[in-house]
Amino acid sequence: MNKTIIVTIAAAVIVFVFLSGCGETKRDTGEYYKGKVAVLMYHHIDHHEGGATITPARFEEHLDTLLYKGYNVISLDHFRSFLKGEMEVPSNAVLITFDDGYESFYQYAYPLLKEREMSATMFMIVKHISAKEGQIPKLDWSQMQEMIGNGMYFQSHTYDSHFYHEIDEKGKKDAALAARGYLADEKRVETEEEYTTRVYEDLKKSKELLEQGLDVYIDFFSAPYGRKNQKVDEISKDIGLDYIFTIVPGLVSTAANPMALPRINAGSPDIDGDKLHQLIEKAK
Repeated sequence: MNKTIIVTIAAAVIVFVFLSGCGETKRDTGEYYKGKVAVLMYHHIDHHEGGATITPARFEEHLDTLLYKGYNVISLDHFRSFLKGEMEVPSNAVLITFDDGYESFYQYAYPLLKEREMSATMFMIVKHISAKEGQIPKLDWSQMQEMIGNGMYFQSHTYDSHFYHEIDEKGKKDAALAARGYLADEKRVETEEEYTTRVYEDLKKSKELLEQGLDVYIDFFSAPYGRKNQKVDEISKDIGLDYIFTIVPGLVSTAANPMALPRINAGSPDIDGDKLHQLIEKAK
């Protein structure tokens, strides 16, 4: 056989295989659910994985899986309108969220999201904004403002209540937002009034500072460790934090309790693209 013909046939085979492979990558799409939203939760991104930290490559794999599987990433504005019954969401709707305000969001997640024209929401521990020394660096105001201009959102993760504190003389601990603290110097537990005042001032301050610093409306709140109680719900409603995210897995429908919105933990080193899809399927 003529050598030119052989080369031509070989090239055609390579192109066919390549195109077939591309088709294979995107073949597994369909309607997995409708009228609901899968809210994904992430924390930190770094080149060394562990705990709630995943690599940029893993996060990129997650985003590409969402695209290839036919998921539709929506914005926080769209999600809010959906909860209010003002707007429908597409089938397989997904909201991407991050907690804690790590600068790694700006370094690694933001470019990947922007490249794919996807939106995400970061819940900020407001006191830690701009903190760079002695801890994992956090986002600063200028970084946040830049990202808002490109489809990212920022909401509250408390002002400074993201820690565990002692709740009795024996050293038992619970989330600071969800339980009255033990005052060791006075050898007593906070009164209900003291606890209520502390939580009220913290959440109100977080909302006010974010609104002043970013010129955005703050009405979503992510409870640290997913821990809260009825008092937190009452205070949140009182100051205009109308929606609270937890860490309980599930999909969000318009019938969901706005004070206990579920999220799927996607930011774990053992979760690849296929497992992410399985977690969303399981949650529905």
